[in-house]
Amino acid sequence: MKNTLDHQLKHPIRVVILKKSPDGLSFWPIPDPPPPTIDAYCEFSLESPIKYYVFRLPGRHNIACGDLLINAPSMIEDLHWVYCSWCHLIEYVSVDNTSYVVVAKQISCYDVVKLPDRIYLTNDDFIKLHKPNPIDNLDAFIASLTIKETFNHHPKFAILKQLSDSHPFWPIPNPLFFKECAHLVWKSMYYHLFCLLGQHNISQNDLLIERKLYYYLVKQVSFRKTFCFVFAESVDVVEWHDKIYLEKDFIQLHKPNPIDDLAEFVASITIGDIFDNRWPFKTNRANANIYIFRDKDIILYVGSSNNVYQRIRAHLGIKMRNSGNFKLYVLIKNNLPNSRNWNIDLYRVNSTKVGDLVRSEMQIIKRLRPIINKHGNPCPMPLPIRYKWRGSDE
Repeated sequence: MKNTLDHQLKHPIRVVILKKSPDGLSFWPIPDPPPPTIDAYCEFSLESPIKYYVFRLPGRHNIACGDLLINAPSMIEDLHWVYCSWCHLIEYVSVDNTSYVVVAKQISCYDVVKLPDRIYLTNDDFIKLHKPNPIDNLDAFIASLTIKETFNHHPKFAILKQLSDSHPFWPIPNPLFFKECAHLVWKSMYYHLFCLLGQHNISQNDLLIERKLYYYLVKQVSFRKTFCFVFAESVDVVEWHDKIYLEKDFIQLHKPNPIDDLAEFVASITIGDIFDNRWPFKTNRANANIYIFRDKDIILYVGSSNNVYQRIRAHLGIKMRNSGNFKLYVLIKNNLPNSRNWNIDLYRVNSTKVGDLVRSEMQIIKRLRPIINKHGNPCPMPLPIRYKWRGSDE
């Protein structure tokens, strides 16, 4: 830890201090009138991968660990203040004769929920502690926001109605029209409050689609004469040509069958293991001739080789890249660093003859329906939208 003299705090900044709720709840009240503004200096700490800032606050102040330090104090009363200011959670305070030196962690605007009179740091704390709960009582939540204006974001939605059967999904009309004009009134990390102009046939569990890029599950609706408020949660989906599933429902419905009758399991490694050249010590490279790339229950690719180790390395672009599957390579590359945690399952079939190995591979592909394999795979699983797959013809 540097001492005060080591820090060259040359960047002027204006801040306010918010004290945590005295009753121990996880929020910071915003006083009325707002707390006094403090002229301070700061610098960004390059010593940590987390965004820490060092502040020097001249004078004497009531400040302690756990307080919030907020810049752009002139915006603190604005409804959308968190999107033009920053919160800093104080983790260390040092006092000298003329000033305070504070080390604080920067908090992303997506981790902040701001109501007119208080600030929460996490979505979970907000949903658990805020009364009334917005999902239980939407009208009371809207009233608590004292809405004065709307965001500049004006999305156009398509509204899909869910089919009521044992496996819920939303059929996609053809053509799909994005025509429902809306205003984004409020949002936190996962939850959004939209105002849709006009009268709409919209209800809980409808799906809002914004340009086929963003998907929102309707949790609650409050109707007015000329518009309605829609409280929705952003969700990950799997889209077929004619229907949409929530990703968790799709995985449960289409979970691959085991392949124990087709091949013998040998070992499971991660893509990170291969990048770091950590092949399982007890697994002889010659023991496996079938390999399966997957991310949890999402089967990405099935392959076979009498030299699985070199073949997998080729897929990952480690030497002999041209002999690997380019789409698999692009998918892994575009999803780094998360793709380092994807699994590669190793299997073995008894016969080492090329014809027998290929036939076993085709049987496994037909059963697991991996996303990337095309040959012998008449109905591959669609790629969930949470994956990035740029630079390939899907």
